[in-house]
Amino acid sequence: MPAGMARLELRFAVDADGLLAVTATELNTGKETNVDVKPSYGLTDTEIERMLIDAYEHGESDVARRNLAEQRIEAERILFATEQAVQVDAALLEGPEQQVAIDAAIAAVRAAVAGEDHRAIATRIEQLDHAAKAFAGRRMDRAIRLALKGRSAGELARETDHARGIEPHLGAERAAEAAAQDERAAEAAAQDERAVASDTRAEVPTKEERGAASRES
Repeated sequence: MPAGMARLELRFAVDADGLLAVTATELNTGKETNVDVKPSYGLTDTEIERMLIDAYEHGESDVARRNLAEQRIEAERILFATEQAVQVDAALLEGPEQQVAIDAAIAAVRAAVAGEDHRAIATRIEQLDHAAKAFAGRRMDRAIRLALKGRSAGELARETDHARGIEPHLGAERAAEAAAQDERAAEAAAQDERAVASDTRAEVPTKEERGAASRES
């Protein structure tokens, strides 16, 4: 399950009177809600309306708690990854100024996590990402250089040949089809030339035919 997704545990119980009780527990936050499902018959319109309003109001608070829990989980994941990266690759930082900027952004995320506003947490995460962007880019460049070190262009081409997609195969098929069409066209042209030559020979009289025509005249 992806990080940050809500995890719910539902329990259903039916009592001796046939009434259904539902208990929902959000495993990430530990919040629990109980609902007794009662038959609608016997309820007045006012009672039904009150039940719908309560469900709507509680639904908004449930969504707010879920968003807060998801943002807190995302923030903790990013904080852990950033702090580990800075600890391992501190030499890639652009001097003390960048270290101070990242530390300040980390502290701001932690302060937002301690609050109740999921939008504030998301904003602080974006600010941390901006502060650490150059540092993350240098880590990526170094990882690429290490992966390519001592390897020739031919080796890389062979290893990535399978990832070129379907276009080369389609191109080869189209080329073969075009060649076949050219061959068929050439054969048809040759047949036309042979037919024209045969008609020309049929129209030109032979020596015997010319002599016979002279004698008759």
